Amino acid sequence: MIKNLQYLNTTPEVRQELTEAAVTFKENENITFTIIAANKDLIILQINQHANTTKSYLTGKELRNIAKELFEPFFPNHIIRYGAIPYFEPKTSIVTPEWISSNLYRRSISIKGIEKTTGIERKQLKAWINGENPMGASVKAMFYFMLNENHSK
Repeated sequence: MIKNLQYLNTTPEVRQELTEAAVTFKENENITFTIIAANKDLIILQINQHANTTKSYLTGKELRNIAKELFEPFFPNHIIRYGAIPYFEPKTSIVTPEWISSNLYRRSISIKGIEKTTGIERKQLKAWINGENPMGASVKAMFYFMLNENHSK
């Protein structure tokens, strides 16, 4: 799907072809397209890549090339501006139960110390550290900033 596809003045057949291609990019590489604005001379398009299971990510230039190859054949008389937003793996993606345990040991930090600092119950902390409960982004961020030597005291 292409967000705001209705902004483009084109035929249902062209919309269908663009939509089918966009769905393929979404399914294979988690790439999405958004029409920001369009008129008879200009199309402004944003292309984003989001996290995907293959962890295969494209550069901004590669994303712009995909958009160019997809849209320009249908709109040869338009100026098309492409804004690309590539995906960057968050630094907190390194945070796993193993990473936490290793850094607790290496930095001589106790669960009790984290409990006192954060106010989070020891039982919950242990469940994350032992891998019994999944960690959301905010929990990973907490452990990252507490235990990563580049971001703590």
